[in-house]
Amino acid sequence: SVFVGSFTLEASEAVCNGAQDLEQSMLDGLTSLLDKSLLYQVEQGAGEPRFVMLETIREYGLECLEASGETLATRRAYSMYYLLLAEQAEQHLASREQRAWLQCLEQAYSNLRMALSWLIEQAENELALRLGYALWHFWWMCGQVIEGRIWLERTLELPSQDSLALFRARALSAMGTLAGLQGDLEQAERLCQESLVMSRQLGDMHSIITALW
Repeated sequence: SVFVGSFTLEASEAVCNGAQDLEQSMLDGLTSLLDKSLLYQVEQGAGEPRFVMLETIREYGLECLEASGETLATRRAYSMYYLLLAEQAEQHLASREQRAWLQCLEQAYSNLRMALSWLIEQAENELALRLGYALWHFWWMCGQVIEGRIWLERTLELPSQDSLALFRARALSAMGTLAGLQGDLEQAERLCQESLVMSRQLGDMHSIITALW
């Protein structure tokens, strides 16, 4: 019930059976729900099958999840899964596999957005900054620059800590790049300069190169 829109078997296993404590396999569980018409399978191009829960059932499921006292742990597992997915995808967006990973992110985007929103609401500063940075290429390539700037701004408004300097430096350069793409060159230069100073202090070559670029 925590998923928004469609999800995969892999996602459901990571979120719902991370502790390997279910009495049956996730595949058997999903099959049972499909047989009872509580889930349905959707086709979204080639690749792994995706599933959708009926909205009324989802709302009831969320109520049951809250009553069980497992909402926080489940939401965190959900957010971690989509953070790791976005970070994995980000590494491939400049490769020959670009199209496949873009499609993956597009299919998962409702859940990625929900995960980022939850991390910000929970003041999970490091995880929110990491997810915002992991998605900036996606926002750029899919023409969602305005939305990307809004999300990155929200992550950067979270309280700063010394331990978060690397993640803030990367998020600053990402937001600066998106600002530049919209012609907001003054803000772009300011953000990238701030990122460059932090990156040099950290000695992080990747962030230095990105900020200079």
